[in-house]
Amino acid sequence: MNRAFTSFCCAALLAVTAFAQEGEPAAKFLAADVHPSIKTRNSFLNGPFLRGTRYEMHFATLLDMIAEAYHMDNNDVFGGPSWLEMNQYDLIALVPEHTKHEETRAMLRQLLAERFHLAVHKDTKPMPAYAITAPNKASKLKEASEGAEHGCKGDVPRVEPPAIPQFVYTCTSKSMADLVADLRNNMPMSDRVFYNKPVLDQTGLKGEYEFTLRYSLNVRPGADLSTKVTMEEALEKQLGLKIEPTKAPLPVLNVDSANAQPTPNAPGIAKTLGLEEGPPEFEVASIKPTDPTFQGVRFNVLPSGQVNIQGASLNFMVQQLHNYTPDMVLDAPKSMDERWDIIAKAPPSAMVVFTNGNGPGGNGPPRPTLDFQTAIAMLDKLLAERFHLKTHVEERMLNAYTLSAGKPHMKQADPTARTRFHEGPATPDPKADTRNKAPVLSRLVTVENMTMVQFAEQLQNIAPGYIHSPVLDATGLTGSYDFVLSFTPIGAFQNPGGGGGRGGDGAAAPPKASNDVPNDPTGALTLPEAIDKQLGLKLEQKKRMVQVLVIDKVDAKPTDN
Repeated sequence: MNRAFTSFCCAALLAVTAFAQEGEPAAKFLAADVHPSIKTRNSFLNGPFLRGTRYEMHFATLLDMIAEAYHMDNNDVFGGPSWLEMNQYDLIALVPEHTKHEETRAMLRQLLAERFHLAVHKDTKPMPAYAITAPNKASKLKEASEGAEHGCKGDVPRVEPPAIPQFVYTCTSKSMADLVADLRNNMPMSDRVFYNKPVLDQTGLKGEYEFTLRYSLNVRPGADLSTKVTMEEALEKQLGLKIEPTKAPLPVLNVDSANAQPTPNAPGIAKTLGLEEGPPEFEVASIKPTDPTFQGVRFNVLPSGQVNIQGASLNFMVQQLHNYTPDMVLDAPKSMDERWDIIAKAPPSAMVVFTNGNGPGGNGPPRPTLDFQTAIAMLDKLLAERFHLKTHVEERMLNAYTLSAGKPHMKQADPTARTRFHEGPATPDPKADTRNKAPVLSRLVTVENMTMVQFAEQLQNIAPGYIHSPVLDATGLTGSYDFVLSFTPIGAFQNPGGGGGRGGDGAAAPPKASNDVPNDPTGALTLPEAIDKQLGLKLEQKKRMVQVLVIDKVDAKPTDN
């Protein structure tokens, strides 16, 4: 996806002619703080959103910001330096009241040009895409009843293993254009079918239809493969529609140059933006002991701003909030194992409006919601205040993953290419997708131009369920590599036959050692097994210094509600 760079002077000229209207003043943020993100255990893109008159993006790569600024898909932005998808930044800026989304994009374009010296130019290229066609114009679709409510509902009915869970999409009145948009943006497993490529409506069908679409979700070890129905099969057999690869002339953006280090922030910017105030507090919060008859744990952060926790110990909550395993939380008294129910409500000041819809990747009119990072900060504050919880971080000798060289067999990369990893195969070709032949290996990651130091660092993001502390690179390998890694999410081993979302990695604790999970007769592979067999590397737990959380003080009971 890399393109040769044009000269800086040409890039600057093209950027001006493509994006600026002569004589029109550039829209600008009133004030802006932009800085490299502090590395954390949950460094995933959050934003863009508006918190009152504050515009925020957290853990955003420069590619994320460029794609947002120019309203492009990340896959349609070409060229640029190798770090474009790796370096992460936080952006917090002030905007006038009643600022519209398109205005924030214009402000972001101006900030990128000024603070990162970004130069880009637009182009049009024939790009891989997918078309939805209706070979039989009569199809298997039924016209919607007159006056039927427009829209659809999605559900995942519970099934008993070894049956594979299905996503059931029931529409009372839906146009083909709207269905095609949903297939690309809103449907589970769409990344396994369309590989983040555009989907075009070439059915020629007009009007509205009612239908039900049923297809399988992720396959886990022990699942009955005879119950699997792919999205492609469901569309053809249930609706008479087909998915066909095609090419279409689509707008793309070429990055000509950019600086990794943004220009310095203005003095006193934190005070100007109100960042010194710290995270907000819950408007109201109730903490009470869990009913002993309740089994299990519920931990829900609702978009409405309500947090519902049931059956969670203080120890469990600390682990979940900061992605620690039990052995990484030290000096916790027995009282931290008592279970609690928490119902809390965020104040209006904590709510945000995602500018790209109802949350990350969402669609529809924007509405106030509670972002996960703010919810974590507020829960932290609540536990500290109500239980008088005090902690500190230090390093202790524990088991942690170390990456070493066995008999490596990886392809040397082009050092000028972008460094990145992404879900799915290297090329948007179903034949290249190993998950079609081995669905139990449902986590498929393509890595490009990555050193072993970078790979070890990124393993926490690639497989967060397995990796809870930074991996140490002890391979001794230099240079950068391209490779594909396919493995079974760790949650699948603890819930055989069940469903699972993308990655399915987040809820389970990792094995204590690489050989704790034996070779599975279904073909399932743990992350360490896959790294060994597919890359010729060793991922093993060894004793070394690891960052842990030490409990300094905590009360057995919370203060009164």
